[in-house]
Amino acid sequence: EDYDDAWENESMAEFNNQKHHFVHENAPPTEPVKKDSQALLRRAADESEEKYDDSWMNQIIEDSEDESRTSEFQEEANLVNLAERQDTEASGTVENPAINVKYSLGKELEPGDFIEIHATYSSESGWFSANLLDGSGNILIHINPRPNWRKTVMNSKIGGWQSEVRCELPSLKSYENFVMRIVMMDEFYKIYFDGKALSKTFPYRKSISTVNDIIFFGGNNGFKWNKIVLPGTEKAIEYTGLKAFQSKVNGLKQEILTKVAGTNLQEVKSYANSTEGSLTNLPMVAYEKNSRQRRVSSIR
Repeated sequence: EDYDDAWENESMAEFNNQKHHFVHENAPPTEPVKKDSQALLRRAADESEEKYDDSWMNQIIEDSEDESRTSEFQEEANLVNLAERQDTEASGTVENPAINVKYSLGKELEPGDFIEIHATYSSESGWFSANLLDGSGNILIHINPRPNWRKTVMNSKIGGWQSEVRCELPSLKSYENFVMRIVMMDEFYKIYFDGKALSKTFPYRKSISTVNDIIFFGGNNGFKWNKIVLPGTEKAIEYTGLKAFQSKVNGLKQEILTKVAGTNLQEVKSYANSTEGSLTNLPMVAYEKNSRQRRVSSIR
């Protein structure tokens, strides 16, 4: 048979040209440098006793790897709408969740709810993230620890990526388990790793009542997603419920005030809203202020 080896000659010529360019001209390449190319250059420099400054290579390699991971992660995020969805039961757990799979939360989120994520960390892992999605595939919160950046990045993707919130990387030990806890506060998400809160919170950019699913991206080289504890009827111990409590207090104050009739109603109301006023002494104060004018029929 006739064997056409022209491609071999062309490949060899191209290799020789590249070798000449790297070794003898000592000039930065136009394409990103690979680690095996860097090693080849160092060996060639040792053999020829040339002094070869390759410090610029290290930065190119690091930048190239960061850009590659960023691009890969964005492509994964764009696959949200194509991801498989699995229904789950409220107040239940999901063992060994897979990446790129949407798991339904089983209930409408409200302040005080929380989600626990159990995983095993690896210091050799690339980026990994937990994401809460609405029914349209928008990412309402994206929690993305980045070990190589020594930062945690939080963001939302509603139509497109929005402004980031950055804070410290949680202190995690390689090949040890950790727990990430997402707590729904009154007006923001609060994130905990092994019971320690991140220094920054993330605001609600869309109502948490629209959250339907959770999905994971990334995690490799020994990193493993182990379990999801879904939100149930129990409220997070970190949730103070201050806003709801204040609403109840205000309602009770108004109820008391409507039962206190008299010419000094405005005076009583002013006192009730002051820093000195309290629910414990308000009824007695109202009674004393009105007793000289009329009897209070009922204060409950």
